[in-house]
Amino acid sequence: MLLTDGTDEGVEFKLHDFGGLAHLVSSQGTDTTPALIYARNFYGADMAGFSIPATEHSTMTALGEAGELEQMRSLLASNPSGLLAFVSDSYDMMRAVNDYWGHALHEQVLPATAF
Repeated sequence: MLLTDGTDEGVEFKLHDFGGLAHLVSSQGTDTTPALIYARNFYGADMAGFSIPATEHSTMTALGEAGELEQMRSLLASNPSGLLAFVSDSYDMMRAVNDYWGHALHEQVLPATAF
């Protein structure tokens, strides 16, 4: 985490899982309702995990390849703060990481004080 984004803040959500209960031992990010039910029923957890706004391939490809960056901008504008998860491998993951997240969207994603 420190190598990729420079902070361990929010570490409990940096690996979002669509699996099961075992994941919730070391993370709080999940979209798996049965895992939350099991955690409550068998371990007494009030709330073992949480979801965050997230895209899927269908939302990232809705505007076609030429519209991928615009789709990212739009979703960031709709969710100006807090945690988000974006699918970035619909077309060209390295373009998305280097050009979109690393340059075009950099100022929207990281506050100027992060460096």
